[in-house]
Amino acid sequence: MTHSPTINNCGDHFIFCNEDPSPGAVGFPTGTDNCTAPGNLDFNHFDTETSLGCGNFQNGHPVLKRIDRDWTVTDEHGNSNTCLQRVWLKHITFADIDFPPNRDNISSPHLIVGRTRRTSI
Repeated sequence: MTHSPTINNCGDHFIFCNEDPSPGAVGFPTGTDNCTAPGNLDFNHFDTETSLGCGNFQNGHPVLKRIDRDWTVTDEHGNSNTCLQRVWLKHITFADIDFPPNRDNISSPHLIVGRTRRTSI
């Protein structure tokens, strides 16, 4: 008897708004089946994008957009299963920025910049 395949790893993902939200960048779910090898399972998805206004937060992250990615996995016998993966596009906040060290000769040594001299021929 064949059963529907199982589908895993459909959890939420948080990425910055300037990052690639495609499945190749965010990640694909995995699947197993009792009669079809994992490499022979067929995965398809359909995306629905929702723009969110200012002031929206998800798990403490300020978010701009949500992509609801509906995944379907189908085995060789036509049995299928689905899952929902949410991709949240979040604002870049001040805390997300990595600043270089302060080179003011107080906190860290100043940078020594060499002078170049141009000569005319």
